[in-house]
Amino acid sequence: MNISIILAAGEGTRMKSKLSKVLHKVCGKPILEYVIKASRGAGTEKNVVVVGHGGDMVKEYFKDDPIVFKDQPIGEDVPYGTGFALMQAVDHIEDNSTVIILYGDTPLITELTINKLINYHKENEFQATVLTAILDNPTGYGRIIREDAGIYLK
Repeated sequence: MNISIILAAGEGTRMKSKLSKVLHKVCGKPILEYVIKASRGAGTEKNVVVVGHGGDMVKEYFKDDPIVFKDQPIGEDVPYGTGFALMQAVDHIEDNSTVIILYGDTPLITELTINKLINYHKENEFQATVLTAILDNPTGYGRIIREDAGIYLK
């Protein structure tokens, strides 16, 4: 089974809006909708969306959609970050599943990219696969350190 975990718990402070970041619209649709559509198009059979800030708004918007929602606890006494957010969805991962982790604020991800990534991962029997991009100016993004050839580390 292919499962997607879509991280949509961020506050979106740079958006300067009370609306959940993933509900901001691009061409009339919330950005999260594009990610869910691409995930489904790539053959995921279950989509788990981890929500936090503005989670009730997100759940309300997608209430008629067969999405599994998981709440990420919020507060000073709980950790933040990708790892903690993913932990919220662990109960929905079945043995022998392929899990793809997506970000709810990446509306330009396509089903073709996701499908190619899943196929590459399965064909090579990898334990984990990471999709990266090379940017002219990566300021504000995380970093992946590549080997000299620029390919990947096995």
